[in-house]
Formats: sequence, C-alpha cells, structure tokens
Amino acid sequence: MSKAATWMPLYIGDYLADTMHLTGPQHGAYLLLLMHSWRAGALPDDDVQLAAIARTDLAAWRDMAATIRAFFAGKDGRLVQGRPPQHRRSGRACSSAQPPVPPAITADERAQTAAALAAVERMMRPATLGEWAVFLAQSNAAACNPQGSEDFGIKVRAIVSKVGDTPIGALTMDTHRRIGGDFFPGPETIRKAAEPSVRRLRATHAALVMMVRDTTALQQAGGAAEGEDAARLEAEKRRHFSDPERIREAAHRARMSRRGPAALAALAASIRHWAPEPDHAALLSLLEPEREAEGAAA
Repeated sequence: MSKAATWMPLYIGDYLADTMHLTGPQHGAYLLLLMHSWRAGALPDDDVQLAAIARTDLAAWRDMAATIRAFFAGKDGRLVQGRPPQHRRSGRACSSAQPPVPPAITADERAQTAAALAAVERMMRPATLGEWAVFLAQSNAAACNPQGSEDFGIKVRAIVSKVGDTPIGALTMDTHRRIGGDFFPGPETIRKAAEPSVRRLRATHAALVMMVRDTTALQQAGGAAEGEDAARLEAEKRRHFSDPERIREAAHRARMSRRGPAALAALAASIRHWAPEPDHAALLSLLEPEREAEGAAA
C-alpha cells in the first residue's frame, strides 16, 4: 500500500488559520474531502458524490457546499485544490517521504485547553445545599410519594450529608433520568445514578490536566512522545477524545460553563488533534446542540 493511502501531511496550526470560519461539521466534511483528494488526486464535481465522501446527507452538504467548494477549483470535470492551503504546503511530493513530526500545540490551543480545564474544574466542585434542593425538586415533583416542604428540606439535608461530595457537574438530566420517578430517591440511589456522569467528568478533567501538563514537553520534543509513560499518556488521550459518550458529556458541560464557546473550541481542537481523522466528522457533530439532544433522546 502506498504511503499516500496511509498518511497525509497536515500542519495543524496552518490548517486552523485557513479554516477559522468553518463550523464543526464543515471541518469534518472538509477533512474527509482532503483525505479523499490526497488519495485519489482529485474529487468528483458532483454534490451527491461529495456528500457521500463527506459522510453527510445531501441537504446538509448543500448547506455547506459553497463554503467547502471555495477551497477547490474545477478542472476537467473534477475538483482540485485551487491555491494550495498552507496546511498542505508540502504537496504530493511528501508521499514518498517519512511522515513529518507533528507540529507543537499552538499558544491559542494551549489557552483554549486551559480555559476548558478551568470550566471543568468549576464543574468538579461539590454541589451546595441549595443546588441539591433545586436538583432534587425535580425528583420530588415526579415522585409517587412527593415530600411536603418541611419533609423535603429534611430529606435534602440528609441526602447531602451522605453524597455531599458529588460534583455539581454530575447533577445533570442524565442523572435525573437514571434516578427514576417511582419514589423519592435515597442517597445510594442518587450515588449510583450520578456515578456515570462523575466518571466521565473525572476522565475529562484528567485528560485536560494531562494535555495542559504535557504541552511544554510536547513543544520541546516537537510533538514527539518518548518513554513508556508518554506512550501510555498518548493512548489515553486518543481513547478519551475518540469516545462519543465522553465527547457528548464534555460538550454538554462546556455549554453550561461561562466560557462555553472557548471550551467547545478547545474540545474541537482536541478531537482534531487526538481522534482518528476518519472519525472527526462524527465526533465534531456531537458538539452541536441538536446532536446532543438526539443522543439524550436515544
């Protein structure tokens, strides 16, 4: 198999500079088209085929077609890259060379990752008594045996004394759905219902901590990892940012934070950096609110 079929040079900093105007789905479509063009030499000048290559439906493709087509020019019934973007500056001649060392993470990406980490850390703090009362009021209203106001206050304080270490970020609609509505929940029911959200929150936090902690080392090494610990770290990052459930949960938390756009941008940059390129479109689409709602409904 030729190297053109197994890898493609992508200068991440330059790519981001060329594509600042793209949405998440547009990034995914453009990257898939780039990969197809790299392997085949050109693209078909046909919307149906382009939508299939971009792994999207025809209506969604037509909404973004003008934006994506601007990167290409028509030639002999095919689409080729018009002005070679900087992120493809080495050209097809690179296909006979060794894959380049990944570029260092940019200052903007570091800032976005730090902002995302700060947002997640705010979600890691224990919920207050008032926040628990607001959350449990949903269960009280839905329960077959709702508590009166005095009993409700007593019950909330009793629950907080048992599960008061639960992060505020775990008091989500997913947790509420797992609690169920037959009876007013007890501490163990709440802890069990919150555990999946707690695990995802801690995993997201751990991954962001690793990214922030290792940015300097990655830059000094030109993006190359060394040693058993670095290899394990790389594997964890790739696994974390390739997990749709973790991405969906992280996107939900990013929207809830004060720095929602910055946190989402950092999450998108992490997906592009760590997840396999063929999965980018699907993973980036999970950052859209409507896709999150679809996942919750499922």
